[in-house]
Amino acid sequence: MDRVEISEEAMAENTLISTKMVQRMRNNPNYPKSIDSVVAICIGMHLPPELSNALISRSGYSLRLAQSEAHLMYNFFLNHLYMSTIHECNDMLIAKNLPVMNSTE
Repeated sequence: MDRVEISEEAMAENTLISTKMVQRMRNNPNYPKSIDSVVAICIGMHLPPELSNALISRSGYSLRLAQSEAHLMYNFFLNHLYMSTIHECNDMLIAKNLPVMNSTE
């Protein structure tokens, strides 16, 4: 967040993740996260693919393209649509009948 100069409030708005959850994830690196929330964060911060891949890996996840259509879509978003909004990505997920990224854990 510091690198891209984004506040917790802006992060929450850009990712559809609650401000409280953003604070928890920021203050506790071991706070449980879902792959959906990590991808939403990458998109919300408009991270380039290299940084997104590093953040996903650091979170203990990997996108397995053969695992699910959602992972295939996430990979597409992170590599080609990382300057898009979470809403635009969610619209594409809805069009494919996949769950949207809007974790409010």
